[in-house]
Amino acid sequence: LAGEEVAQLREGDGIITLDSSMRADWDLKNKYGKPAASGVYYYFLRTNIGNAKGKIAVIK
Repeated sequence: LAGEEVAQLREGDGIITLDSSMRADWDLKNKYGKPAASGVYYYFLRTNIGNAKGKIAVIK
């Protein structure tokens, strides 16, 4: 596994927390504003209601 941080979202800036759930909206752009390449991306969410992790496949 080799990689780098692609994007960082903050609550109110793409991460929404409700009573017992959370949602993250990513515009598929990296931290430089360029489109993310096709591939598998791992995520880690840390919010006031807990943490979540997983992966997302971007296919163009």
